[in-house]
Amino acid sequence: MKNNRARQFLPFNGLRGFTEQLKKQEEHFEEELPLTDDEAESLNHIVPRLTRGSLIHIRYYHLNQYKTLQGYLQGIDTVHQILHLCGQSISFSHIKSIQLCSNKENCQ
Repeated sequence: MKNNRARQFLPFNGLRGFTEQLKKQEEHFEEELPLTDDEAESLNHIVPRLTRGSLIHIRYYHLNQYKTLQGYLQGIDTVHQILHLCGQSISFSHIKSIQLCSNKENCQ
């Protein structure tokens, strides 16, 4: 009985795990770096060669960190400068690198 009475005075945590998630986000913060001349030249060479269905490996900046994604290109919106890949929309301005792949084995 005494144990149950003490329990009512414990602090209530309605957002269980929220503090841990915030700390996790802070740990993975990366600053977005501008493209080097070589990276910009590489993108300028590869982007015009991309077509729907191309297998690509892409590195891009999203939510304070760099991410990589591999898959078949679903489309390119040149008006809004957005690339559609694996159900995600990636702005050209956040792309760090793109690699065209001939098959999944040589795509890294």
